Amino acid sequence: MGALVAAVNKKKENVVATVVAMLQELTHRGNDSHGIATPASVATAVALEELELNDYVSSVALGHNLSHILPRDQPQPVQGDGFTVVFEGRLFPSPNLPDLSEVT
Repeated sequence: MGALVAAVNKKKENVVATVVAMLQELTHRGNDSHGIATPASVATAVALEELELNDYVSSVALGHNLSHILPRDQPQPVQGDGFTVVFEGRLFPSPNLPDLSEVT
């Protein structure tokens, strides 16, 4: 199990440092990789310190600490066509579920 964090500042002040600090406090929930997403960028790194070195500026940010359990576990956030998502959980194939390309 990992950790998810989010921060929003209604005054449009930078929250990225706050998200990094929140992730640092939650490294006991996952420290195999870390990620931060803002409306303009998505970055993942093995060490949280690597994310601190980047000069991200945003009033909205998501963060994720990954606890690598299965070989297919991937660092997050994940960016798609026009969206960014952080998901803590598992999706299992089912013959009754539509293909992801049919949903987007």
